[in-house]
Amino acid sequence: MDKLSISTFSFHYKDLDLGDSIYFNLIRLTENFSGDLSWIMHGYGSKRNYTIEPLETYCLKRKYGVEYFNILSKDEHLKIVDLSRKDTIKLCEYVKKSFSNNSK
Repeated sequence: MDKLSISTFSFHYKDLDLGDSIYFNLIRLTENFSGDLSWIMHGYGSKRNYTIEPLETYCLKRKYGVEYFNILSKDEHLKIVDLSRKDTIKLCEYVKKSFSNNSK
């Protein structure tokens, strides 16, 4: 099966104080986002590396590691790819709007 990429956001905070509210706001916004998929923001590696990804793929990766692709059928995988691509645009707009409203 061709493995199309499931949309994720990975990023690094250079000088983030872990007590900074932006971290908690992003977690809250990610968890409260109403898209076609549920999303999660989690840390990995060092304390300042983060990923936002569909909750379903996060859970599969935690359980099966890189072999999670083999758990999904081609149709299931393609559905998650399609929905994650659509959601990423909406999620970015949602976060941008939320931060914009909070800065007023």
